[in-house]
Amino acid sequence: MSAFDQDWVISQALAGLNISSELTRLRKVHEDVPRKARRDFQELRAETQAVNKALQITRQGFTPEPFTADDLLGSAAVELKELAAEFHRRALAEEAFRVRHGLPRMADGVQNMLSTLIILLLAVVIEGGVNTSFLLNAQLAASPVSAILFSLLVSVTNVFFSAWAGYYIGRWKKYGAHATDADNPEFVAIRRRAHWQFAVCVVVWILLHSTLGLVRAQETLDSVTPSLMGYLSIITTPEALFLVLTGVGMSVLSYHKGMTAFSDPYPNYSNFHDATQSAKEDFQEGYESCITEIEDRHAATRQSLDRSWKEQCKEQGKVGKLHARCLEARRELIRVVDEAESALSTDIARLAETHRAARGESQPLPEVGLNQLASYQNFLEDSEPPALDVPPNIHDYRSALDEIKASALYELRSLFENLHATNGGHSS
Repeated sequence: MSAFDQDWVISQALAGLNISSELTRLRKVHEDVPRKARRDFQELRAETQAVNKALQITRQGFTPEPFTADDLLGSAAVELKELAAEFHRRALAEEAFRVRHGLPRMADGVQNMLSTLIILLLAVVIEGGVNTSFLLNAQLAASPVSAILFSLLVSVTNVFFSAWAGYYIGRWKKYGAHATDADNPEFVAIRRRAHWQFAVCVVVWILLHSTLGLVRAQETLDSVTPSLMGYLSIITTPEALFLVLTGVGMSVLSYHKGMTAFSDPYPNYSNFHDATQSAKEDFQEGYESCITEIEDRHAATRQSLDRSWKEQCKEQGKVGKLHARCLEARRELIRVVDEAESALSTDIARLAETHRAARGESQPLPEVGLNQLASYQNFLEDSEPPALDVPPNIHDYRSALDEIKASALYELRSLFENLHATNGGHSS
């Protein structure tokens, strides 16, 4: 309190006047800081409430993209039913073929084609190498190259002719022999044709191997003389006999490979088996495709959820920062109110004491009255900070999506197994 204020108070006391106007002035002087702090707090609170309300609206409108697999399961039921029906229709056709032809076994799948070709090429090389060595040993070739070319020509002809005979002739020799209608003219005609074709092949093999034996026995590549003595000379010439036996062995190996390696030994059985396997694979691939569609949709929905959630987290971070500033502003408001009340209380007490002393009064100012005069608690009314919403747990949304996916996959699996067991929806 300045000396001027003190003199003014004493003059008021001597004149018998009160000092209410000065008290009012002091109150206005000290309330400027609390008023500004309250205004700052209210502005910050309003901003926080606005942003929080916008986030609440966004969150209320935030409904994760609905994830449902009902439409996929519906289309899968139709597609898988058709594929299963086709699979079982072909399986029944294969079984009917097996029963009709009296086959006691299931069809054999095609062997590894590469390994089969390697075996045939090895047979060509082995027979060609043996032929070349004996031709060079007997000095029947003009040069090693001509010996190799001649030997490879013989071995290639033998191996691939034998494999061809096994595939196109040998497999048909017993076609329909054990069928329920084995006397069917069609089956009989096929077997007869295969037998006389096989007889022709045997003649070709005899000519091929006996000619090679005569070449070695008679030691000439220009011409050989087929005769009884010539053929007997093959037996008495070890190298010629070995050449014949090697060629026969390669013929038997190639013939067997031709019958068994490229298809089932029984003609047409592989066609039914391959058709069944193809339909089965289509059925399995259709099921796996449906699984992929469900998983892709689940992944897309989850990505959409995560993107939206990240955006909300950014906004939530802004609200959190504003809320922290709002709390700090309220603490500042409480602090300045306390300071203003303390300063005002001190000034009022001094004014009152000076005024009473000048009037000759000794009774002090009641503490209750002093507290009422120096109170700025009105600035703390309606100063509660805004409530900060706790965002929902994203794991709840994710768990819900995962449960829907798991349920859809389980239903799809049940559908697949049921269709497989009931022949595509129709009991066999």
